[in-house]
Amino acid sequence: VVWNDCIQFVIYMLGGAAAVVIIAGRLPGGWPQLWAFAESSGKSRIFEFAFSMSDPYNIWAGLIGGAVLTIGTHGTDHMMVQRYLSARSERDAGRAVFLSSVVVLLQFALFLFIGVELACFYSLEGHVAPDEADQVFAHFIVHSFPQNTGLIGLMLAAILSAAMSTLSSSLNASASALLNDFYLPMCRTPPEPEHQLKFSRWSTVVFGILQIGIGIQAIRLDSTVVRNALTIAGFSAGLLLGIFSLGVLSRKAGQAAALTGACVGLAVLLFVQFQAPAFGWTIAWPWLALIGSLTTYGVGELVAAVIPGNKGLS
Repeated sequence: VVWNDCIQFVIYMLGGAAAVVIIAGRLPGGWPQLWAFAESSGKSRIFEFAFSMSDPYNIWAGLIGGAVLTIGTHGTDHMMVQRYLSARSERDAGRAVFLSSVVVLLQFALFLFIGVELACFYSLEGHVAPDEADQVFAHFIVHSFPQNTGLIGLMLAAILSAAMSTLSSSLNASASALLNDFYLPMCRTPPEPEHQLKFSRWSTVVFGILQIGIGIQAIRLDSTVVRNALTIAGFSAGLLLGIFSLGVLSRKAGQAAALTGACVGLAVLLFVQFQAPAFGWTIAWPWLALIGSLTTYGVGELVAAVIPGNKGLS
């Protein structure tokens, strides 16, 4: 899975670099026109210091909410942890985490720059962008990429690689978690390795079908794919980080306290996401992980203090 992710990473980064050059070549004024557009439209501004809980793109949301979200996804999510377990040592795993932060920064900068290029291209007279933001890049590939050069095929491979690099990791992590955390503890005698492998394969198929169904239903969502994905990540990462913090920091909190904290944390996040806007409170997605983790941990500690004889998490 890790080596597949590496190959797919190289493919979609090559596709991104090719897109930068091609889009710039489609601008009549070239790079000077692009820089002028970025300056005039405010898209060259890197930091937004005005604090707002409803704005996901200010520096405070990134430093605080984004940091908690990253700790949750990179520190507790099995999809990421399985990659650390493939390292030769704990030190190598730590280096991988640090270097990934640099690579992710460059990767996001590349794709954000492509977004600026697309905005500049479709601001020109005669170019009409699709109504859905998720369709803009695909529209450019179909209508404005050089024909019969292999570049469209490269972009399709890059898009599939970007999607599959996450799918392969998540399917493997889901099957592994189902096997080790649910199926094996229910077995009175450990099943044979061949049986475990067969169970993992069939569970991977089931999770794959489930993800296809979720992907089809996601077409109906109003917001962009990226924002919806990060919102969902805020839910899961916040709850996982809260439970993980109880296991590491608390000596009293047991399973009852952790599950109660997680349930209350989920309820609070559902209220914040779906009910709070009706009262005029809009909380941006970077803050969801912070809210979920603090609620889960706080309620778990409270339940551990109230319920006597509650054994600590292992």
